[in-house]
Amino acid sequence: MITAEYIIGASAFPVCFLWFFVPESPRWYLSMGKLQKANTAIKNIAKFNGIHFEEISSSSISSRENPRNSTKSIMDLFRYPGIRRNFIIMCLNWFGFTMGYYGLVYNTPTYDFNIYLVFVFPTFFAIPLNFVIPLIENHIGRKPLLTGSMILSGVALLVSLTLVGHNWPVTMCSIFGTVVSFAAMSSGYIFCKELFPTVLRTTALSFATVAARLGSILSPIVGSLDRIHPALPIGVYGLVSLTGGILSIWLWPETKKHTTSGYIGRM
Repeated sequence: MITAEYIIGASAFPVCFLWFFVPESPRWYLSMGKLQKANTAIKNIAKFNGIHFEEISSSSISSRENPRNSTKSIMDLFRYPGIRRNFIIMCLNWFGFTMGYYGLVYNTPTYDFNIYLVFVFPTFFAIPLNFVIPLIENHIGRKPLLTGSMILSGVALLVSLTLVGHNWPVTMCSIFGTVVSFAAMSSGYIFCKELFPTVLRTTALSFATVAARLGSILSPIVGSLDRIHPALPIGVYGLVSLTGGILSIWLWPETKKHTTSGYIGRM
């Protein structure tokens, strides 16, 4: 086991060298007033793609977009009503779909079925979903996919509680909940990045990631509730997913085919 941990850790080491080759976001440079660095970054991107680029001038940036007109601190996540609403709901969503996904991965009822097959089966859907989800997002939008996936996951798990004694339907409902939780996770990551202005995007995403880690940490603890009653873990995962899906209805705006905001003043 220790050898496996060393191998996994070593495989991540080469990624550190990408630090020297991946440029900072040009939009972040603009939001911080670093016009020259933004032009340099965009020029290199345009050169790589073989397209013409006209440098951005300071006169083309309106005073409303001037970074000096926007404060940039963690408290801004709570200072503005729209940002505060999106931030709290998004953190709850990340907590919910991560708890549901990891909880179901490790606690799907197997009954008399092959435990290894039940564990691996959802991954057969997860791999193609990585290619299908962007297409669905561009067709119906980020919010409908996130909301629908979480609600479907919650409903499927709660329905499975009514199928006591029917082993195959219960297992299939749990596997379905795992797959749609993965879809919610993938959609939530994209939606979270597009929902917040550039100057707060990384901060909001970091807090959402912390909420997700809390959900994944608590998922095995919830799984241990089967000592009290076998239906408790699935019931908790279902309620958390359903609650997150309902709350996500209040996320606004839908970011499909919309330019993401770069400044707090636009929210």
